[in-house]
Amino acid sequence: MWNEYVCTFYKIEEFSGEAFEHVNQFIGQDSKGSLWVEPEDLNLSNSSPLVLKAKEYLLTNEFKIIDQKYDKWDVLN
Repeated sequence: MWNEYVCTFYKIEEFSGEAFEHVNQFIGQDSKGSLWVEPEDLNLSNSSPLVLKAKEYLLTNEFKIIDQKYDKWDVLN
């Protein structure tokens, strides 16, 4: 199976309120919630490839445009 995604990354410099660890589920919902995670703790076992691409950009200030293939990537349910 081949998937292609277009995404937009935002750098949040200030935030008020709190993250919702759990959100209401409905047809089409693509999130179970959110939480704050330090960049060094993000990896393929707890993040999507797009999140890891954002991490790479934030750490290197470079956006490398390359195809990537993941032979095994488990989607969290």
